[in-house]
Amino acid sequence: MEKKLNTILLILAVTIAFIACSQDEQAKSTAIKKANSKYTFEYVRGISLTQPKRALKMIETGKKDGSMTNIEANYLMSMVYYNGLRNYSKAANYAVAALNDPDINKYPEKERQLYNMASSQFYSCGNYVESLTMADKGIKLAYEHKDRKLMSQLLMTIGECHGEVGNMWHAINTFDRCIQIITEQLKKTPDWDTYFDLATVYSLKANSAIDIKEYKLTCWRN
Repeated sequence: MEKKLNTILLILAVTIAFIACSQDEQAKSTAIKKANSKYTFEYVRGISLTQPKRALKMIETGKKDGSMTNIEANYLMSMVYYNGLRNYSKAANYAVAALNDPDINKYPEKERQLYNMASSQFYSCGNYVESLTMADKGIKLAYEHKDRKLMSQLLMTIGECHGEVGNMWHAINTFDRCIQIITEQLKKTPDWDTYFDLATVYSLKANSAIDIKEYKLTCWRN
């Protein structure tokens, strides 16, 4: 009887150990998958300019093995075609595909950035109407989330669009709004990227002013 009891206890112990090991392996597998998913997305984004062909292969792999969602894949495809391959039309199409995904609301930060990307990409294609449409939608989200940096970036693109079609005063007024927002940002976070944005928008404003011979507007005012 004692021998039989020992055998039963041994079997029970082995079973418990097996279940514990299985659960542990499953937890490790899930953790690794999450880590790889995050790493893959960030890594591909980092090489979108310098290694676009490799980035595209990694995106395809990510889609196949499930480590990357359709939204993430389209977001990265848009970035690769824009940054690395300079195919602005294709980049815009991928950005729109990501924005039209029914799950886009689960990715609020990516959604805002996608509107910024799409607006810039359509501008680069010369499709100023669609660029303005994307910028307007993006600005609404930027207001909702109090994303001042995104707001300034979209205003910059809006100003560029108006400048391209000859609406110089509209462009200048938009650049002025952008300058005001960036100047307020600098008081809170005086970093290099924000200073670069300010220098860029002043340059855009100056070019627009020169086009209509309003040279007094080309000055940098604090």
